[in-house]
Amino acid sequence: MNISNDLTLEDKKTKRTGKEIVISGNNFNNSDLKFKVGAVFDKQNPETIYIETGFWIDIKERQFPTEDDKYSFFDYNKEISKKLSTYIRNLYRIDLKDFLKNNEMFPRYLENIFVYDYPDNINYNKKRSFVSIELSLHTINSDEKNQNKYPLSDKKETKLLDEAIKVCKIISDSDLLKGKKEFTIHRKKK
Repeated sequence: MNISNDLTLEDKKTKRTGKEIVISGNNFNNSDLKFKVGAVFDKQNPETIYIETGFWIDIKERQFPTEDDKYSFFDYNKEISKKLSTYIRNLYRIDLKDFLKNNEMFPRYLENIFVYDYPDNINYNKKRSFVSIELSLHTINSDEKNQNKYPLSDKKETKLLDEAIKVCKIISDSDLLKGKKEFTIHRKKK
């Protein structure tokens, strides 16, 4: 009996050939942060790279609801969460905009993906909340007209990584992540 199995062939483009580089926030004078810069596929020619960071956040002047708050139009929990959301969104919309808008290595500012996550109510139980931020940047490698291909590397050709590190620095130097807003930033839960 002759059995043909066409599924044994591997497509090299679908193999996971990614890379992840961890960058300490100490490089940016912010020990409460750690960044991950990576490519999910094809580290030698990534069309997209990601930058991730996560940290614990606390409210500087925490307020807890009282009986009078039931009859108030002001909801502190909702307002403080809204402020945090605005500050995080502004990391991409304001802080990174000038740098990424005309960047040679990341030429598609409007097509990049910026995602963040934190609990719906950050004012609960006198505890810190975890915040995660991920930015997916389309690289110059995705431009078919581009003849040069840039790897995500921390050894020889580091041009792509160098630009990603600049993005990390801008994020790290933001007022929110330096603790200049209504929040404090921490590396650990406690």
